[in-house]
Amino acid sequence: MLLSTNAMIHSLENTKDQIKQNTKSKLIVNILDDNNPIKNTVIQELEELNNINFINKRSSIIMSMDTLKAVNDTSDKNLLNIIAYDDLSKDSLFEEGKYKLSEGKIQNLHGDEVIVNHTFAEVNGLAIGDILTIKEDIVVKIVGIFMSNDEENQPKMIASKDRIENQIYISQELMNKINDNPVYTEVYAYVDNPDLIQTMQTKVSDICKEYVVTNTDTLYQQIKIPIDQVQRIASLIQIITIITSCVITTLILSMWIRARYKEMAVMISLGISKFHIYLQTFLESFILFIIGSIVASGLTFIFLDTLTTFMPMVENVSIHLKLTLNDIFMQIGIGTITITIALLVAQIPVLKTNPKEILSKMEG
Repeated sequence: MLLSTNAMIHSLENTKDQIKQNTKSKLIVNILDDNNPIKNTVIQELEELNNINFINKRSSIIMSMDTLKAVNDTSDKNLLNIIAYDDLSKDSLFEEGKYKLSEGKIQNLHGDEVIVNHTFAEVNGLAIGDILTIKEDIVVKIVGIFMSNDEENQPKMIASKDRIENQIYISQELMNKINDNPVYTEVYAYVDNPDLIQTMQTKVSDICKEYVVTNTDTLYQQIKIPIDQVQRIASLIQIITIITSCVITTLILSMWIRARYKEMAVMISLGISKFHIYLQTFLESFILFIIGSIVASGLTFIFLDTLTTFMPMVENVSIHLKLTLNDIFMQIGIGTITITIALLVAQIPVLKTNPKEILSKMEG
């Protein structure tokens, strides 16, 4: 029972660690004014912080292309919204499911790769693999075409640069070529330990005083609460198991020693020291205890290994029930201490009483 509860506690701790990695707790830095974007110097300061393991930056630029026509452009300026992420699969409308690729696959864009809207592609006769010229010396390749269910819900008189159809997604590498002085509209700083999210928010806020800093760790907190509750219950069961085991072991050893009072009295009468008598009973009990521990550990290991195979992986979180050497050593340590104290308490009457008195009582 003790080994099983230990395995359960370890499994919960391991599950919590996996959840920390999968919940993607992060800090979001947003601008307050379009004229005050997030500068590269701020990004460099954020990258130097401990516990920030990834920074996903969003940048955008409004520009026109002579060879391409903007959808529903009322100004004839052909203004397009060029957007870049370090990782497009995170923090974008693609991750939220509002944008979906009709052709190609969502990926971390590199180099000259771009993704365009399906209506924009139809208007300009574009397809996967086509080559576009953004600037005189910058040529890109279409690797994906996306669509959105919100396209029909847009106001008719909205500016072309604000229309979904006129968004083009590119890599940050390519954005840096287009804009020599990169600036960002949003920054997502991922925290490797969600428990430190508040501390990290304070540090990030000190760096980003001109911007708004918020955090998203709601999912982790919602999952953490029930896991912590189960951990507390498992720890309580562990304590109850230890106390119960100690009490039962003490009672059994007391009954066993009481049945051997006559034998001990005879041994004392023959001149055998009380320490050697105690040592003999201790070794007998300890050997039986070690044999029982080995058998219990083996059976528990087989049981937990079999049970783990029936535990499905959910949302990239797997459950592993396993024993560790520390668990076995802890069990042996608790058992040894219990045996030592229980035997000492059980033998106090016979060790302090005159052997002749014990023999007369046993025969009487």
